[in-house]
Amino acid sequence: MLRTMAITGFIILIFMTGALYAGDVNILPVEPASDVTETETELTVPEFDAIGTIDGISENEIVIDDRLFKLSTATAFYSKTGERISRSGFSKGRMVGIVLNSSRQAISIWKYGN
Repeated sequence: MLRTMAITGFIILIFMTGALYAGDVNILPVEPASDVTETETELTVPEFDAIGTIDGISENEIVIDDRLFKLSTATAFYSKTGERISRSGFSKGRMVGIVLNSSRQAISIWKYGN
């Protein structure tokens, strides 16, 4: 019992001493280093299965350089910068790169060139 009281007293003493010294601590604001800059994410353009000019595009198909490709239900369309955009941004005469799945359906179409 005496030992428990001694340990408890010692713990209280430590906390009180810590509280006394806490008033002497100056917490400085943290600012980012001036030489640290935010890094840009690097765009990863896939390897295209075909590159060419759109001859026509519909809801389910796209024709590129006289080759017909079916669009999958999840075909994604991308700008040259890798931003996902709507299919309406693609029309006849636009140069594109296309990525196909194992069924030869277009899974992504990217604006390419000028």
